[in-house]
Amino acid sequence: MSAQPPKQQDRQAHIRRYLQEESNRRSELMFEDAEKQVRDLRTDCAQRKDVILAASRREFDSLEHSVRISTVGPAKREADVMTSRKMGEAVERILDQCLDRLRNYAAGPVFPAALAALLTETVVQARELLHAVDLKSVQGRISVAPQDVEVCRSLADQQGLACEIVGDDSVWGGVEFLSADKRYHVRNTLESRLARQESELRSVATKRIQHEVAKLAASAAPPE
Repeated sequence: MSAQPPKQQDRQAHIRRYLQEESNRRSELMFEDAEKQVRDLRTDCAQRKDVILAASRREFDSLEHSVRISTVGPAKREADVMTSRKMGEAVERILDQCLDRLRNYAAGPVFPAALAALLTETVVQARELLHAVDLKSVQGRISVAPQDVEVCRSLADQQGLACEIVGDDSVWGGVEFLSADKRYHVRNTLESRLARQESELRSVATKRIQHEVAKLAASAAPPE
């Protein structure tokens, strides 16, 4: 192998340096371009993420609003129906308690005094219906609870009544009168009086429950 002239060797070395430098420069440019593309990609992904999140948030807010609008009406109606039903049940329990107390009173030792007043009221009303001259002219049948028959007969004798006194398991806490011709019927018992006042009692009980519910709601409300 023959040796190369010095100038030719220098030229070849220069070419090799140039190629190496050019290769390094292009590598740096490619690296910088790659970094720029990565940065751009990250920025684009971040922007797209924000856009997607914002769009998703808007969709969620819109859906939540739609659901709230579509459910608040039925939910409120359902709550109102339930409240009304519960209130009605509470009123029924109050009326049942009143009826139980009247039954206990009718079975108690002081009821004969009330029975005397109920009997007198019934006969007076029957006299007006029959256009009788006096109480002794009132003809018919008086039904009472079986345990009240003897007391009622004694009261009828004291008032000079000519009515028949009979026991009836369906009658309690008062008397029922049926005229001899069966044209007139008068029911005067604690139960019938309660029934005549039921509407008023329901109103009173409902107002009382509403007042208590309002007080409970006020006490449960968080402080401002």
